[in-house]
Amino acid sequence: MSDRYDSVRKRAIHCEEILPKLHAALAGRTALEWEACFGDEVPCAAARSVEDMFDFPQVQAEGMVSDFAHPTLGSYKGLTRAITFGRTPGPEPFAAPMLDQHGAAIKAAVDRLDVAD
Repeated sequence: MSDRYDSVRKRAIHCEEILPKLHAALAGRTALEWEACFGDEVPCAAARSVEDMFDFPQVQAEGMVSDFAHPTLGSYKGLTRAITFGRTPGPEPFAAPMLDQHGAAIKAAVDRLDVAD
């Protein structure tokens, strides 16, 4: 490496000269090819479609995806763990409800709220 680029500060100073070279080099391979090339040496990951996520080795190794049985759709894949947002946990994963499956329970809960007002 040239002394001209041997620090973050120097690379920032020369960014207008470096970036076109970097873009040209990166355009020579796909994101998946770069990911394979870098391996464990450089932290990176190609963006994948949701469909590709289900078969990704890390997702499989961690058991993040499972099959869910649905009464009308049959079997489909979904996450096995609850999604959390900060301190607010989500529900445990479950099959998608059928149209109006919970309608009566929701109406009863709304009716109880109306009575309480």
